[in-house]
Amino acid sequence: MAIKIIAGKEIEIHELTVGQVDALLGDLEKTAPLHMCDLLFPDRMPFSIVCMVTGEKESFFNDLLPSDYAAVLEAAEEANPYSMAAVKRLADIGRTILPDLPRTDSQK
Repeated sequence: MAIKIIAGKEIEIHELTVGQVDALLGDLEKTAPLHMCDLLFPDRMPFSIVCMVTGEKESFFNDLLPSDYAAVLEAAEEANPYSMAAVKRLADIGRTILPDLPRTDSQK
């Protein structure tokens, strides 16, 4: 666990267990709701996982600037490199199955 101060707010960043990653990836496959943070940072850790990693609810992030949220993402991804690798592999599988969907520049 790491504690980061971002935009004057203390945020605890936790590494997820294998079971938590498995449950989250299963949930993402079923529902995949998009949050504004997912649209702002499409190639980064999904917002639902950021909430789990930090233990914060959506309302906590509402007042953050996108640059402050980017700092949270950086810390969350740094603490969870294996989880992020799994998310990226799942995204790559999805792009292989659905090749005609538009991609961002970083996905090409």
